[in-house]
Amino acid sequence: MKKAMIILLTAFLLTGCVGQNKTIEENQPNQEVTDLVNDPKQEMTDDHAKEDNKESVSIEDVGYTVRVDETERPFAYYGIILKNNNVEIAKEPVIVLSFKDDKGKVYMEQEQSLSYIYPGDRVVYSGIVDCGETIPTDIQFSCKFSETGKSEEMNAIKSSDLKIIDVKEESTNNITRFTGNIQNLSKQDIPMAVVTVLIKNKSKIVMGTNTFVMELNQGDSLSFELQEQDLPEHDEVIISALPFVI
Repeated sequence: MKKAMIILLTAFLLTGCVGQNKTIEENQPNQEVTDLVNDPKQEMTDDHAKEDNKESVSIEDVGYTVRVDETERPFAYYGIILKNNNVEIAKEPVIVLSFKDDKGKVYMEQEQSLSYIYPGDRVVYSGIVDCGETIPTDIQFSCKFSETGKSEEMNAIKSSDLKIIDVKEESTNNITRFTGNIQNLSKQDIPMAVVTVLIKNKSKIVMGTNTFVMELNQGDSLSFELQEQDLPEHDEVIISALPFVI
Protein backbone atom coordinates (compact mmCIF):
# COMPACT_ATOMS: atom_id res chain seq x y z
CA MET A 1 0.00 0.00 0.00
CA LYS A 2 1.30 3.40 -0.94
CA LYS A 3 2.00 5.54 2.10
CA ALA A 4 1.26 9.25 2.35
CA MET A 5 3.63 11.57 4.17
CA ILE A 6 1.94 14.72 5.44
CA ILE A 7 4.01 17.61 6.74
CA LEU A 8 1.86 19.69 9.06
CA LEU A 9 3.04 23.18 9.99
CA THR A 10 2.19 23.35 13.67
CA ALA A 11 3.74 25.49 16.37
CA PHE A 12 2.79 26.33 19.95
CA LEU A 13 4.70 26.64 23.20
CA LEU A 14 4.36 23.83 25.71
CA THR A 15 5.54 23.17 29.22
CA GLY A 16 6.19 20.00 31.16
CA CYS A 17 6.87 17.43 28.46
CA VAL A 18 6.76 14.64 31.02
CA GLY A 19 3.15 14.40 32.20
CA GLN A 20 2.32 14.93 35.83
CA ASN A 21 1.22 11.67 37.45
CA LYS A 22 -1.91 11.56 39.58
CA THR A 23 -2.16 8.09 41.04
CA ILE A 24 -5.75 7.24 41.94
CA GLU A 25 -5.44 3.50 42.42
CA GLU A 26 -2.53 1.37 41.31
CA ASN A 27 -2.92 -1.96 43.11
CA GLN A 28 -4.69 -3.69 40.23
CA PRO A 29 -3.64 -7.23 39.25
CA ASN A 30 -1.16 -7.53 36.38
CA GLN A 31 -2.71 -8.29 33.01
CA GLU A 32 -1.37 -10.31 30.10
CA VAL A 33 1.53 -8.58 28.34
CA THR A 34 0.37 -7.55 24.87
CA ASP A 35 0.79 -4.85 22.24
CA LEU A 36 -2.55 -3.07 22.05
CA VAL A 37 -3.66 -0.69 19.32
CA ASN A 38 -6.64 1.46 20.30
CA ASP A 39 -9.51 2.54 18.08
CA PRO A 40 -8.92 6.30 17.97
CA LYS A 41 -12.57 7.28 17.75
CA GLN A 42 -13.00 7.94 21.47
CA GLU A 43 -16.50 8.16 22.87
CA MET A 44 -16.56 11.53 24.62
CA THR A 45 -18.90 10.43 27.38
CA ASP A 46 -16.94 11.05 30.57
CA ASP A 47 -17.09 14.30 32.52
CA HIS A 48 -13.71 15.53 31.26
CA ALA A 49 -14.54 15.07 27.61
CA LYS A 50 -17.66 17.23 27.41
CA GLU A 51 -15.58 20.26 26.41
CA ASP A 52 -16.51 20.18 22.72
CA ASN A 53 -18.29 23.50 22.25
CA LYS A 54 -17.58 26.88 20.68
CA GLU A 55 -15.86 28.14 23.88
CA SER A 56 -13.45 25.27 24.37
CA VAL A 57 -10.40 23.37 23.30
CA SER A 58 -11.86 20.26 21.69
CA ILE A 59 -10.36 16.92 20.75
CA GLU A 60 -10.79 16.29 17.03
CA ASP A 61 -9.01 12.94 16.89
CA VAL A 62 -6.94 10.71 19.16
CA GLY A 63 -5.43 7.24 19.23
CA TYR A 64 -2.70 5.21 20.85
CA THR A 65 -0.73 1.98 21.05
CA VAL A 66 0.23 0.39 24.38
CA ARG A 67 3.60 -1.34 24.40
CA VAL A 68 5.48 -3.19 27.11
CA ASP A 69 9.23 -2.59 27.49
CA GLU A 70 11.94 -5.07 28.45
CA THR A 71 11.08 -4.58 32.15
CA GLU A 72 7.44 -5.51 31.42
CA ARG A 73 6.26 -1.97 32.16
CA PRO A 74 3.54 -0.64 29.79
CA PHE A 75 3.84 2.67 27.93
CA ALA A 76 1.24 4.41 25.75
CA TYR A 77 2.40 5.97 22.46
CA TYR A 78 -0.39 8.42 21.68
CA GLY A 79 -1.27 11.08 19.16
CA ILE A 80 -3.91 13.76 19.48
CA ILE A 81 -5.35 16.62 17.41
CA LEU A 82 -6.73 19.62 19.32
CA LYS A 83 -8.68 22.66 18.16
CA ASN A 84 -9.01 25.99 19.96
CA ASN A 85 -12.62 27.07 19.38
CA ASN A 86 -12.13 30.41 21.17
CA VAL A 87 -11.63 33.81 19.54
CA GLU A 88 -8.61 34.33 21.81
CA ILE A 89 -5.61 32.23 22.76
CA ALA A 90 -6.39 29.31 25.05
CA LYS A 91 -3.91 29.60 27.92
CA GLU A 92 -2.41 26.54 29.60
CA PRO A 93 -4.46 23.80 27.92
CA VAL A 94 -3.98 20.43 29.60
CA ILE A 95 -4.36 17.01 27.99
CA VAL A 96 -5.76 14.58 30.57
CA LEU A 97 -5.21 10.84 30.11
CA SER A 98 -7.38 8.55 32.23
CA PHE A 99 -6.19 4.93 32.39
CA LYS A 100 -8.80 2.21 32.91
CA ASP A 101 -8.34 -1.39 34.07
CA ASP A 102 -10.14 -4.50 32.87
CA LYS A 103 -13.09 -3.66 35.15
CA GLY A 104 -13.52 -0.23 33.58
CA LYS A 105 -12.19 1.56 36.65
CA VAL A 106 -9.81 4.52 36.36
CA TYR A 107 -6.64 3.50 38.20
CA MET A 108 -4.44 6.48 37.23
CA GLU A 109 -4.43 9.83 35.46
CA GLN A 110 -1.63 11.73 33.76
CA GLU A 111 -1.58 15.29 32.47
CA GLN A 112 0.36 16.87 29.62
CA SER A 113 0.43 20.65 30.08
CA LEU A 114 0.76 22.99 27.10
CA SER A 115 1.35 26.73 27.18
CA TYR A 116 -1.25 28.00 24.71
CA ILE A 117 -3.04 27.34 21.43
CA TYR A 118 -3.78 30.08 18.91
CA PRO A 119 -7.46 30.95 18.29
CA GLY A 120 -8.95 28.70 15.63
CA ASP A 121 -5.79 26.59 15.39
CA ARG A 122 -5.73 22.83 15.03
CA VAL A 123 -2.57 21.46 16.61
CA VAL A 124 -1.06 18.00 16.75
CA TYR A 125 0.78 16.57 19.72
CA SER A 126 2.15 13.08 20.25
CA GLY A 127 3.94 11.59 23.19
CA ILE A 128 4.89 8.57 25.26
CA VAL A 129 3.50 8.09 28.78
CA ASP A 130 4.05 5.54 31.54
CA CYS A 131 0.88 3.52 32.21
CA GLY A 132 1.92 2.47 35.70
CA GLU A 133 2.08 -1.16 36.76
CA THR A 134 -1.15 -2.15 35.00
CA ILE A 135 -1.72 -2.58 31.27
CA PRO A 136 -4.77 -0.40 30.56
CA THR A 137 -7.69 -1.83 28.63
CA ASP A 138 -8.72 1.71 27.68
CA ILE A 139 -7.34 5.25 27.88
CA GLN A 140 -9.76 8.18 27.78
CA PHE A 141 -8.55 11.62 26.66
CA SER A 142 -9.90 15.05 27.53
CA CYS A 143 -8.67 18.64 27.46
CA LYS A 144 -9.13 21.62 29.75
CA PHE A 145 -7.65 25.12 29.91
CA SER A 146 -7.42 27.93 32.43
CA GLU A 147 -8.40 31.08 30.53
CA THR A 148 -8.12 32.98 27.26
CA GLY A 149 -5.88 35.90 26.36
CA LYS A 150 -4.87 38.31 23.60
CA SER A 151 -2.29 37.06 21.08
CA GLU A 152 -0.30 40.28 21.13
CA GLU A 153 0.00 40.24 24.91
CA MET A 154 1.79 36.89 24.89
CA ASN A 155 4.21 37.37 21.97
CA ALA A 156 2.82 34.07 20.76
CA ILE A 157 4.40 32.06 17.98
CA LYS A 158 1.94 31.33 15.19
CA SER A 159 1.29 27.84 13.90
CA SER A 160 3.00 28.66 10.62
CA ASP A 161 6.25 29.80 12.25
CA LEU A 162 7.86 26.36 12.07
CA LYS A 163 8.20 24.44 8.83
CA ILE A 164 9.05 20.76 8.36
CA ILE A 165 10.89 19.98 5.09
CA ASP A 166 12.85 17.20 3.36
CA VAL A 167 11.11 14.40 5.24
CA LYS A 168 12.06 10.79 4.51
CA GLU A 169 10.76 7.50 5.91
CA GLU A 170 13.04 4.47 5.58
CA SER A 171 12.46 0.96 6.93
CA THR A 172 15.08 -1.74 7.49
CA ASN A 173 13.88 -5.03 8.93
CA ASN A 174 11.60 -3.93 11.80
CA ILE A 175 13.16 -0.47 12.32
CA THR A 176 11.54 2.63 10.77
CA ARG A 177 13.60 5.82 10.56
CA PHE A 178 12.21 9.32 9.98
CA THR A 179 14.54 12.18 9.02
CA GLY A 180 14.01 15.77 7.92
CA ASN A 181 14.65 19.42 8.74
CA ILE A 182 12.89 22.12 10.77
CA GLN A 183 12.96 25.75 9.65
CA ASN A 184 12.32 28.53 12.17
CA LEU A 185 10.43 31.25 10.32
CA SER A 186 9.59 33.24 13.43
CA LYS A 187 11.41 36.27 14.84
CA GLN A 188 12.32 34.43 18.03
CA ASP A 189 15.10 32.01 18.94
CA ILE A 190 13.75 28.68 20.14
CA PRO A 191 15.95 26.94 22.77
CA MET A 192 14.25 23.59 22.24
CA ALA A 193 11.69 22.13 19.84
CA VAL A 194 9.85 18.83 19.88
CA VAL A 195 9.16 16.99 16.62
CA THR A 196 5.92 15.02 16.82
CA VAL A 197 5.19 12.05 14.57
CA LEU A 198 1.59 10.92 14.17
CA ILE A 199 1.03 7.45 12.68
CA LYS A 200 -2.31 6.74 10.97
CA ASN A 201 -3.89 3.76 9.25
CA LYS A 202 -7.10 3.96 7.23
CA SER A 203 -7.60 7.52 8.53
CA LYS A 204 -7.32 6.41 12.18
CA ILE A 205 -4.54 7.44 14.58
CA VAL A 206 -2.78 4.28 15.75
CA MET A 207 0.36 5.67 17.37
CA GLY A 208 2.35 8.80 18.22
CA THR A 209 5.94 9.47 19.18
CA ASN A 210 8.41 12.37 19.31
CA THR A 211 12.00 13.58 19.45
CA PHE A 212 13.77 16.86 20.28
CA VAL A 213 16.16 19.38 18.70
CA MET A 214 18.08 22.13 20.51
CA GLU A 215 18.90 25.79 19.78
CA LEU A 216 16.64 26.45 16.78
CA ASN A 217 17.42 30.13 16.21
CA GLN A 218 15.39 32.48 14.03
CA GLY A 219 15.99 31.92 10.35
CA ASP A 220 17.89 28.67 10.97
CA SER A 221 17.18 25.12 9.90
CA LEU A 222 18.08 22.02 11.95
CA SER A 223 17.92 18.34 11.07
CA PHE A 224 16.04 15.75 13.09
CA GLU A 225 16.03 11.97 13.23
CA LEU A 226 13.65 9.58 14.94
CA GLN A 227 13.38 5.83 14.78
CA GLU A 228 10.93 3.31 16.18
CA GLN A 229 10.78 -0.46 16.20
CA ASP A 230 7.81 -2.51 14.99
CA LEU A 231 5.48 0.30 13.94
CA PRO A 232 1.83 -0.65 13.58
CA GLU A 233 0.53 -1.03 10.05
CA HIS A 234 0.12 2.48 8.62
CA ASP A 235 -0.51 4.36 5.41
CA GLU A 236 -0.07 7.98 6.56
CA VAL A 237 2.40 9.94 8.68
CA ILE A 238 1.88 13.49 9.99
CA ILE A 239 5.00 15.29 11.23
CA SER A 240 4.93 18.62 13.06
CA ALA A 241 7.36 20.70 15.11
CA LEU A 242 6.49 22.50 18.35
CA PRO A 243 8.60 25.02 20.32
CA PHE A 244 9.26 23.67 23.79
CA VAL A 245 9.68 25.59 27.03
CA ILE A 246 10.87 23.90 30.22
